[in-house]
Amino acid sequence: MKKRIWSKAVSIFTAILLVVGIMPNTTITALAAEGAPNTLYVGNERLPLGKDSYWTTNQDPGALTPCTGSGDDWNVKYESSSNTLTLRGASIQGGSNAVSAPYGSGIYALSHSGQPVSLTIKLIGENTITGFYGIFLNAEINASSYGTNATLTITGENNGSLGVSGSGHGIYVKSGTGNASLTITNASVDAKTTPGYAGVYVCSSTSATNSPLLSLAVNGGSLTASGAQSF
Repeated sequence: MKKRIWSKAVSIFTAILLVVGIMPNTTITALAAEGAPNTLYVGNERLPLGKDSYWTTNQDPGALTPCTGSGDDWNVKYESSSNTLTLRGASIQGGSNAVSAPYGSGIYALSHSGQPVSLTIKLIGENTITGFYGIFLNAEINASSYGTNATLTITGENNGSLGVSGSGHGIYVKSGTGNASLTITNASVDAKTTPGYAGVYVCSSTSATNSPLLSLAVNGGSLTASGAQSF
């Protein structure tokens, strides 16, 4: 009788150990939000996408410096659970290399193959972005690899504003095989570019299928764009 009780106790204890061993993996593994970028550059920095991060742009507009995120020491915050990039009085400059990714973009987000890419940019206070492209959301990876939809949302908090300029396009949203959209909500956006380019350019790749939808919407905010406005 004692032997059977001990055998049951060992079995129960083993089961508990197995559960304890399994639980950490199931509770701490974070799932990427739908449409999470495969690559995200802000200025000269490739942001880590598996965790939240905080940065400052005060010392050099082209260089992000990591910071703690406590108090008011940050200008840029990325939240991985919602693909949200918050700019708070940020000044961002793209690099000089316009030939390869991130193509000199102030902000550049690239999709995973066969997946949508989405990014929400939240504005607090006055913010500026410059580069060959100001903002480039890209679901066309290369000539033989594509994502699907490309969705850029710009929102404002407490009269948040953005001045974005590119020597190429100011804001460039390009789908892969699917749809492309830009939505501005409760924010003031001024997008500038040089002649021959678009202040705002929303388009699909040549590999888009089933008559892709292209949309540009401004809800409770404003958009001023120079150059050719395309969508």
